[in-house]
Amino acid sequence: MSVRAWVSQWENVARLYKLTDTQSRVLLIGKLKGSALQWLHADATRFGESTSELVDQLLLAFGGNESKAELRRKFEARLWKPTEKFAVYFEEKRRLARDVNMEDDELLDGLIVGIPAINLRNQAKLQCFENPGRMLKAFANIMLPVRAAGEKKMHNAKDELASKETRCYNCNGKGHWARDCIKSKRTPGSCYGCGAMDHMISKCPQNKKDAANNYNA
Repeated sequence: MSVRAWVSQWENVARLYKLTDTQSRVLLIGKLKGSALQWLHADATRFGESTSELVDQLLLAFGGNESKAELRRKFEARLWKPTEKFAVYFEEKRRLARDVNMEDDELLDGLIVGIPAINLRNQAKLQCFENPGRMLKAFANIMLPVRAAGEKKMHNAKDELASKETRCYNCNGKGHWARDCIKSKRTPGSCYGCGAMDHMISKCPQNKKDAANNYNA
């Protein structure tokens, strides 16, 4: 078993039993064997690292030689599968995102793009989730219907284009990620049109073509 698959199993067990960070750490250390256990004891400072940092170091030490570009392609290629609960899709996508040190807003964007069902994808976009955790809470028990695969075939050209589009979480514009956005930083949950917190873009009083509008609504 690869170290990435092992870490994924550890994360799933910790989530399933709702373990605290300390409990998850004890489980992680207790399950290390062979060369991984030797690696842990080779540097005493590792015991002082946070759980997430310890996992990152473990992946670096035993995670193979895949480049960040290859890992990013895996992240982008991972789609929500029919009959699969969103929580399963979320955990796998988050693990792939962590492999390339991806920010939460980019992960959130990738989660939405990976939804093949148009209605669910649009619903996720309209919610304007503040972070991936909020999206997980809203979609956790939803299972992608089998018909979503049929819809993808029926609208193959449209969905293929949608899967290749990159939409910025900050300005809602296409063609770039939030980290590359040249627009001013938008407060999560605020209106794309004017940046106010008391309404969404659909009810924004500003015209999106107004020169004062700094966002791409």
